Amino acid sequence: PAVTKTYIKLNGTTAEIEGEYATANGNIITITHSGEFYIEGTLNDGQINVNIPDETADPETVKLFLNGVSIAGKSAPAIYIENAENTSINLVDGTENTISDGDTAYSGDWLEAAVIEAKDDITIKGGELGTGKLTLTANTQDGIFCNNDLKITGGIIDISTLNTEAESDAVKGKSSLTIKGGEINVDAEGDALKSSKGDVLIEGGKISAKAGNDAVQAETTLTITD
Repeated sequence: PAVTKTYIKLNGTTAEIEGEYATANGNIITITHSGEFYIEGTLNDGQINVNIPDETADPETVKLFLNGVSIAGKSAPAIYIENAENTSINLVDGTENTISDGDTAYSGDWLEAAVIEAKDDITIKGGELGTGKLTLTANTQDGIFCNNDLKITGGIIDISTLNTEAESDAVKGKSSLTIKGGEINVDAEGDALKSSKGDVLIEGGKISAKAGNDAVQAETTLTITD
């Protein structure tokens, strides 16, 4: 499919959308096709949901460009990759982006979900200058969880998980976790960087990890080449 550009302006409780393949149903913004989606503004309690109806027919990457956003997912993940072959979260150079949950733990189907939750592969990227910043504060939940392969290749990423009782983890890629670049600062009550079923590969970047449990944990192989 042809690459499309869509602009999403969050305005507190919903969003204004210019372009195709994105709709706002109150505080839930759903993306249903690959393409480039430029997101800015504030969402007080809501979700960016990526849900491609048929990822075999549309296997291209959904590219989310965070262009100065503040998103609070107080009752469900702030960013939820429900179904997509590949998704990238791109931190636009020169912007500051904040993502958080609330002070009350998620419940029901979201009980164990992270603030950024992905069922399929996800990559977090920086721009050419690498000056885009993401600050993620997980008050009750885990920070980032990917059910498949999670990669970080750039940007400035600060993650704090604050739930001492649950010992919440910061960054988890179930199948694998790969870090190729960027500046990553983690302060976690549980594990900082983790693959619960597979490998952890660190090929580059600058990493500072403070953890209540393990700083780096791989279920199979841990490889550091830089």
